[in-house]
Amino acid sequence: MSRPQPCVGLSTSIIDFSATLTDLDTVTDTIANSGHDCDTLFVFTNDHGEPDGSLDLWGETISPWTFAGSGYIGKIEKYAWRAFEMKQCHSGAFVAPLSGPRTLIATACRDDESAWGGLDHPRYGEFSFYFNAALKGAEPSYYGGTPVDADVNDDSRVSFVEAFNYAQSHDERSAEHPQYDDNGDGISHEGQMPAGGDGSQGSFVFIGIDSGVTGVVRDAATGDALPHSTVTVKKSLQVVQELETGNDGQYAIALPPGIYIVWASHTGYYNLGQPVGVSAGVYTTLNFGLTKSTGGGGCPFLQARDGSDYVDEGLLDIHNAEGVDVTCEHVLMTVPEPVNGAYEFRLIEHPKTISDIDQVQLYGLLEDGTLEEHPLISAQHSEDGNVLNLLLGSDDRRVEEKGADHNGGTSQSIDLKFAALNPHTDVIAFIFTIEGNNMFCKVCD
Repeated sequence: MSRPQPCVGLSTSIIDFSATLTDLDTVTDTIANSGHDCDTLFVFTNDHGEPDGSLDLWGETISPWTFAGSGYIGKIEKYAWRAFEMKQCHSGAFVAPLSGPRTLIATACRDDESAWGGLDHPRYGEFSFYFNAALKGAEPSYYGGTPVDADVNDDSRVSFVEAFNYAQSHDERSAEHPQYDDNGDGISHEGQMPAGGDGSQGSFVFIGIDSGVTGVVRDAATGDALPHSTVTVKKSLQVVQELETGNDGQYAIALPPGIYIVWASHTGYYNLGQPVGVSAGVYTTLNFGLTKSTGGGGCPFLQARDGSDYVDEGLLDIHNAEGVDVTCEHVLMTVPEPVNGAYEFRLIEHPKTISDIDQVQLYGLLEDGTLEEHPLISAQHSEDGNVLNLLLGSDDRRVEEKGADHNGGTSQSIDLKFAALNPHTDVIAFIFTIEGNNMFCKVCD
């Protein structure tokens, strides 16, 4: 079991036991009673299998459904991911019993096949020899320790599905057909992944990587978990991982140390992005509270120009019923492209509200964690013209922006331009900041 900081809680070994039903019960009990939501449970079975699918233990056997059931593996309920690598004959029989959310299964063969020893490495199973070599980055030292590179996407780590693909492509035993399942439907597929809906989840799981980000996506107003939300991780403005939360709204993503932007989105809610620093040996907690797109509060819409058109970014919530200024920081999901040396944005007032805007700023978050400000060089109000000087600093001067209900049926807008000082190759994300207030509640009437 892989458990990074701060999820430490076990002071003794929980896996150094004999392969008996009694000790399997002891081990799964221990893990179940001390488990954490950020655990990666990695189970490797390495024995013989029977034609009925049962796994041989020491002088006894266990069926796939019993193994997966609440008496053993099924009692472990807290984890980020479960990953099973199964070497034994007829191991494909374990796919259906074990399959489920956040569960990856790789078997050496179908349920009606034998698994074979290695052609050139008889001390190991053919499939598991290559699968474990892919995870470790080298073949066993007994056979020379030849380096192995299964990192197909060159992200300096080998995912569970990359290990499967490597093993499947190198498996020379034609009588066995390795199986893979990670979408929870209990139906495995063979050959290179992705295939038949399997292969996407396994690209987010890395055995042995002890750092990343974990959390829960919730409704900001009620605190209820939002199942099947999308969590997206970006680095250097590129998507590096994306997954769907479980029924409990939880997610966990293994990431090497560095600075990332993590986004959460859910149908009917505004997207929310947050920067996060990941340190070695730590799963950083990053929770999200998403606001319904039909919720209250007063705020202008933000649009960012991607080089050819304006793209909706959502609403900037500066609502305050007493007219006190609020600062809102918005991490852009759109990658703005400079037009004539400037990044272009547009603020459009919500039809039901009126905003008093004090200042706006744009920052680039760099790889080293520092912020680079891009100066505001132009601000054109749709009716009042040039308002640049009013938006440059935090002071008592405001720019009023009226919604359609308060302006004869047309919402006012402000076109903004920020200087693009340097190429944004080192930029992880752009952060748009607005200071001001809006006393109107857009759904309170």
